[in-house]
Amino acid sequence: LEYYWGEHIHLGYYNKEEMEAGYKKKDFIQAKYDFIDEMMKFGGIEAGVDAGAKVLDVGCGFGGTSRYLADKLGPKADVT
Repeated sequence: LEYYWGEHIHLGYYNKEEMEAGYKKKDFIQAKYDFIDEMMKFGGIEAGVDAGAKVLDVGCGFGGTSRYLADKLGPKADVT
């Protein structure tokens, strides 16, 4: 499964312009990272401001999202 989906078992994020241009033109892996970034915004978490954030990743997969969040938020963050 990881071979096909990569580290993240979720779909990507495509903004209006990307959808209009044709979502298949966007790199699928980048779309997944963009999805995580959008979920951070939705949750009110900003990497530069919330370096000590506590984040619980309740999902399935291989931990790719947790690793991405930990890297993005820095060493003071608590990502589980």
